[in-house]
Amino acid sequence: MGTWFGLPLSAKADPVWIEFKVGTHTVRALMALPSGPGPHAAVIYNHGTAVRKNGYTRAKKRGYDVAGYVKALADAGYVAFAPIRSHLSSANYKTAIVRGVETVQAAIGYLKSRPDVDSTRIGAVGFSEGGLVTLWSAIDGAELKAIVLMSPATIKGAGDKQLKAAVQKSIVKRITIPIFLTVGINDNRSILKVTQKKLIPNLQTNGPPFTYKTDYPGDHKWFWKVRPNHFKDLKAFFIKYLSGSNT
Repeated sequence: MGTWFGLPLSAKADPVWIEFKVGTHTVRALMALPSGPGPHAAVIYNHGTAVRKNGYTRAKKRGYDVAGYVKALADAGYVAFAPIRSHLSSANYKTAIVRGVETVQAAIGYLKSRPDVDSTRIGAVGFSEGGLVTLWSAIDGAELKAIVLMSPATIKGAGDKQLKAAVQKSIVKRITIPIFLTVGINDNRSILKVTQKKLIPNLQTNGPPFTYKTDYPGDHKWFWKVRPNHFKDLKAFFIKYLSGSNT
């Protein structure tokens, strides 16, 4: 069994830290590999503002379990990759979204460089600010096959990169890949309003293949941890749209 950038190529592994380049920045990411020979489909996990602003360790102490998502995705059969956008900790919201999309593009490039990744089967899941980053990545044509939006943040301070801008009919028409939206029944009011009045109807009539579920039994922070009933739906979506002999 060989190695690639310090990781075993074909062995089930708990999340480990790796580094990759985003422009001139060296960015850390949590990564885990599934068992089996591969090449495997891959899923990028884009975290929320709590991790970007406070750092991975402080967010973890507050209960945000990024590693749990990485491990769950790897256990489900995917190469799981979670860039930690600490290099954007002091960025304003618009810059954080724009540079977050750049981070996703760099993550895709890194994953495509790995022989254990099927470069045609890369998806992404994003929570809160990470959901907005994931949505704009799809709008801007990132080479993703499917995305999950977990309670995408509205973020008025992001200007023309806020959720209200992303969900306009003329914008969602630019998305060509399947989308699964998940929202908690007690989620932030602004998220409930924009997703129900704009995102859902506009994606249903103007966008790509689209499914949604908005009655998960929790608030915004409920998605900080892997929840079995939610992850089951996420996994079913990726099985459908990242299908292949190794997933």
